[in-house]
Amino acid sequence: MKKQFARSLQWFRQELGSKPMKASLYETIKQFELRSDETTKVVTSISAKNAGSRIFFRVATLREHALGDGTVRRSPWLGVREMALKSELEKRALEFIAEETARLEQPGMTFSA
Repeated sequence: MKKQFARSLQWFRQELGSKPMKASLYETIKQFELRSDETTKVVTSISAKNAGSRIFFRVATLREHALGDGTVRRSPWLGVREMALKSELEKRALEFIAEETARLEQPGMTFSA
């Protein structure tokens, strides 16, 4: 089983290396965050992709919880406390997108995940 997995992984890497990667990946350009308690914060990230004549934006809101050993867990599931913070953060994100599209003088499309 391990040999079969190693062969398939090797084949995948060869295929990936032989094809040029698409340049249509999203890049995180801005983050807004608010704390809901001492170990938890809500983070809204804005990612953008330039598609020639248009810019596509993606907005994602996650809950980040710091564990005792220093690791951070991210989850899209929000509690009641975090829902109030989410609306404020996404409002800021949409204002930033509006300012950015006006500054660049390009049409933008926005969708939320």
